[in-house]
Amino acid sequence: MRTTLFFLLLLWSPDATQAQDQDNRRKDAQYFSVLLTGGQRYTGQMVRSDSATIVLSTAQGREVNIDRSSIKQMRLVSKSYFRRQQRNPADATTKEAYFVNPSAYGPTAREGYVASNYIFFYQGNYGITDNISVRAGGVLIPLFVAPKLTVPVVPDQLALSVEGVLGPWLPFFFDFNESEPDRSLDFSVLRGMATVGNRATHLTASVGWASGGKRWAPSPIYGLAASWRVTPKFGLMTENYFFQGDGPVRIHLLGGRLYTRAVSLDIGVIAVEGGAALWYGVAFHIY
Repeated sequence: MRTTLFFLLLLWSPDATQAQDQDNRRKDAQYFSVLLTGGQRYTGQMVRSDSATIVLSTAQGREVNIDRSSIKQMRLVSKSYFRRQQRNPADATTKEAYFVNPSAYGPTAREGYVASNYIFFYQGNYGITDNISVRAGGVLIPLFVAPKLTVPVVPDQLALSVEGVLGPWLPFFFDFNESEPDRSLDFSVLRGMATVGNRATHLTASVGWASGGKRWAPSPIYGLAASWRVTPKFGLMTENYFFQGDGPVRIHLLGGRLYTRAVSLDIGVIAVEGGAALWYGVAFHIY
């Protein structure tokens, strides 16, 4: 009997009750976007409220007391929306990627982006874990999927990765397999990458081998790309590829990227076979 009373008192103790209340608050957490009459907006988790005031724990990590009389609009938002507000342009999920391909770094777990270039070329990149990510995309219709393994050799200084690009045969990129009469529609590229630098400013060297049907290309694809974050909201980029087709083929991209919390905007120039054109794209961040 004494043992039973002891455990009941333990369960009813202030510390136990407080811990249980905290657990309940986490389960029942509500997030609000509050617009004040003066134009200021707060997004945060409701801590407590009464008839006169509300207290929010904001996305910036501080508590604010708001008089209900100063509220112009108040709406319930999702937890994912709140998480996006916690981020800033320096955290953009596209920071480890170039115009087309990523560096050896990949998106961290449960983060990524969806990008579109020239409207009709699109791809998405998503982090399964901090070391495993998957890209997929195409031109109007799905064309490829690309799983990637990243090995951080020295954190924020050196990363190695291997990526396999799998999809249907794309004859306008490579023509080394035209003479094979029974070629399949299979297309693949196996790429190895080494990136020096952190996730915002980095230099990447890559080498890959393409295959079509049952044959591999006679020569590899070499790549060299760099990204320099000038400010938290703007960076310069270049991305370059060299391979052998009917003759030497060189692809060069040069330009910049504007970063916001939710979106990245690319603008630059692409040069292929002596010709040049405007390059532009937009990416939506996934947090």
